[in-house]
Amino acid sequence: MGYDPDQVSYQHLLTEFSTNHDVTRYHRRRQYASGIFPIDDEQLKIVEAHFSRLVTPDNRPIITEVIPQAPFYSAEPYHQKFYLQQLPTIMIPLLGRYPDKRSLFASTTAARVNGYVAGYGSLEEFEREAECLDMPAPARESLRRLLVSRC
Repeated sequence: MGYDPDQVSYQHLLTEFSTNHDVTRYHRRRQYASGIFPIDDEQLKIVEAHFSRLVTPDNRPIITEVIPQAPFYSAEPYHQKFYLQQLPTIMIPLLGRYPDKRSLFASTTAARVNGYVAGYGSLEEFEREAECLDMPAPARESLRRLLVSRC
């Protein structure tokens, strides 16, 4: 995940990560393990301080790895936005807004929609942000129907 330090602090990003992600969860398969990749010593110090103050449920150990200045490799294309790719009624109209899959998969819209499709987010949350997402009406309605069906 990239971020703009003029918009949000690194500390805030870590707080959001820790609040919305189980840092104590162990994944048997390394490719699904979570990690934080600070790009310099300043970020590393912020991560270390953040984790030292973090209280986990039942005081479980933090499993999320901190890997300073490591190269990052994106997952294979078939893993990108996996849940979104399973729903052509949403995926195909979205592709019409982008020059190619890579551009779509790099978009905030695809990240948000993939999360909703995967079950992260409610109909109410979607309705609050629907107009901000660059979604064609057929894709928006298809996602809305999916979220209604889960209520």
